[in-house]
Amino acid sequence: MIIKQMFCVILVCMMAMSVMSSHAHAAVDAPSISKLKSSETLEVQLTSTGCFHFSMSYYQFQVGQVTIYEMQEEAPKEGEKPSSTIKYTKQKLGLLKLTKKDMERLDNLFNYYATDASTGCTSVDNLAITLKSGAKTLKSYAYEDASCNTYGKEHLMTLPALNERLQDLQKKQQQLKKPDQEAGDKKEE
Repeated sequence: MIIKQMFCVILVCMMAMSVMSSHAHAAVDAPSISKLKSSETLEVQLTSTGCFHFSMSYYQFQVGQVTIYEMQEEAPKEGEKPSSTIKYTKQKLGLLKLTKKDMERLDNLFNYYATDASTGCTSVDNLAITLKSGAKTLKSYAYEDASCNTYGKEHLMTLPALNERLQDLQKKQQQLKKPDQEAGDKKEE
C-alpha cells in the first residue's frame, strides 16, 4: 500500500514537471522589437487607467528606434455639437534610438504581457499592437495587464520609461542649446 502511494506521488510529480517543462519551452506568441525587419513597423497603443490617472500613448517601433506620440483628446470645433464619441489625435513627442539592451528588455515586456499578465491592481494597461509591413497588417495582438508587476524590474522596459527617457534627452538638448543661445545674444549686444 505504501509503495502504491509513493508510486502515485512520484507519478504526479513527474507529470507536473513534464507540464511545467513543456510550458517553459513552448514558443510564446508575442511581438518582438529585436526581430523587426527593415520593412516592418510595430505600432503600439497603450491606454493606462487607474484611480487617479488616464493616459493614452502611441509608439511606432522600427529597426533600432521608436517614435513616441501622446494621444490628445480633440475638442469639438466651434459651433459643433459635442459628440458622445471622444476623438483623439496623435501629438508627436519625438524619436528615440534604441540600444540592443533596450530591445531585449522590450521583448521581455511583450513576453510578460503574453504569458504572465494578471490582475490585482487598480491600474490597468491595455495594449493594442499591430505588426505591419508597409500598409499591410501582418499580425495583431491585444493585452490587458492589471498586475502592476512591470515597474521596477531590471529585465523589463516599460513603455512609459521610453517617454521618460525621451523627455530627459530633450531636456539635455535644451540645456546644451542655452549656452549657444546666450553666446549668440551677447554677440548681438
